[in-house]
Amino acid sequence: MSYRSRVIGAFIDWRRRWRKWSFAFIAGIVVAFLALHMFSYTLHVTGTNEFCGRCHEMAPFIDQWKLSSHYSNPEGVVADCVDCHLPPEGMAYLTAKSWLGLVDVYGHLFKDVDNIDWEAKLEYRERYVWDQSCLACHQNLTPPGISRGGFLAHREYLRGRTERKCVNCHENLVHYPIRTLNQEFND
Repeated sequence: MSYRSRVIGAFIDWRRRWRKWSFAFIAGIVVAFLALHMFSYTLHVTGTNEFCGRCHEMAPFIDQWKLSSHYSNPEGVVADCVDCHLPPEGMAYLTAKSWLGLVDVYGHLFKDVDNIDWEAKLEYRERYVWDQSCLACHQNLTPPGISRGGFLAHREYLRGRTERKCVNCHENLVHYPIRTLNQEFND
């Protein structure tokens, strides 16, 4: 075999390998783009209030939210379910969204949701409302017109002198006590 035939043969082999690898590379980019797009779309869809309210056990909470200042206010700002019930961003958001989503699906499928003791669950409210989420919207905790008690409590919070969370003081801001809710729906 002559030198020229070996060079041409090597070039043809290189070209075949290059085509195969370039096709694999381009296919990989397309698959990665589609996967990223689907992931983003899924995050968006599962973060809407309509999605959160699809399960019948959440309907009373959606109704309460629609009556609250987090839905209807003079500024026209609407705080969605995920704005309060998930950390505002980053890996904490993805981790909490995944975990709480799995917990909700498990509860919906395998628990008797009509007999859940929502009052008892209030003890764990700090697990389902993050201070970072509150502070993402409520940046000025000492606005003009705030009561003296509110000013002093927020000052202690801002200085890190208290272990209290936002939801400890503002527990019935959006969702009312379950007893009140049940009375309203039964009347």
